[in-house]
Amino acid sequence: MSELRPARHLLDEDYWIDKLAGVESRPLYRTSLQAMGASEIRRALPAALTESLERAASGNDAGIYLLLLAALVVLLSRYTGADDPLVASTPFPRAEEAPSGLVFFRPRLADDPTLARLLACLTGELEEIYNHLDFDFEGLRRRFRSAGLGDERALFDIGLTYDLFNQDSPWLTHLDLWFGVERESDGLWLRLRDGKGQRSPTYLGQLGRHFESALRELLAHSDRPVREIDLLCAEERSEILAGLNPGEAAYPSEQSLAELFAEQAARDPGAVAVVGPER
Repeated sequence: MSELRPARHLLDEDYWIDKLAGVESRPLYRTSLQAMGASEIRRALPAALTESLERAASGNDAGIYLLLLAALVVLLSRYTGADDPLVASTPFPRAEEAPSGLVFFRPRLADDPTLARLLACLTGELEEIYNHLDFDFEGLRRRFRSAGLGDERALFDIGLTYDLFNQDSPWLTHLDLWFGVERESDGLWLRLRDGKGQRSPTYLGQLGRHFESALRELLAHSDRPVREIDLLCAEERSEILAGLNPGEAAYPSEQSLAELFAEQAARDPGAVAVVGPER
């Protein structure tokens, strides 16, 4: 069997080369150009959202992971405009020994799939990934770089891990932005880690809220095209509609419309009042 391993190794490496070809780096907005060192925030996922997530996945860890991944894909597509967002991860081990390095999901959203179709796509990718784990990640990076097949920085733009998925991989520290969902005694927690510290805690908090909103909307509207998913939480929507766009404004209510028109005409008699097709 040992003499067959190099051939399998090359086949698996070819799979990843094809999958990653032409990828572009699309990092999420950075609030600072100066790297300040890694920073992170943690926030508890609301209990109701956690219950909905576990119910939709029937308590299956792989199902939960795929739903979290779908929410992140929608978030990335909305933030960057990408139809094929790339997400790095460390796969849930089926064998006793978890594979090393990173693996990548790259779903196509150009045809605006529903949640059900997106999940089917990600499930198919996960099955393919499990069948192509016999490769050396560092060797893949060297081949990718030397062949000029894409922007190598894209491999480390963003990643996702979930609880039992291998979160101890040293490669996770190379990620520009890492979404980690962890199970604690009091529920699920979301950890956002900025590898270079170029994003403010406020911005990371916004990303966390929008991730939750994407997940909540996907769970509530599985038949809705993903581009119609609303990322705004209730507080943000209220702020935009009421705080930044007040519906009331002071005006001289004691005057009629005709009187206001005459008053404006007197202030600027030479101004154009009406434009028609002939004059």
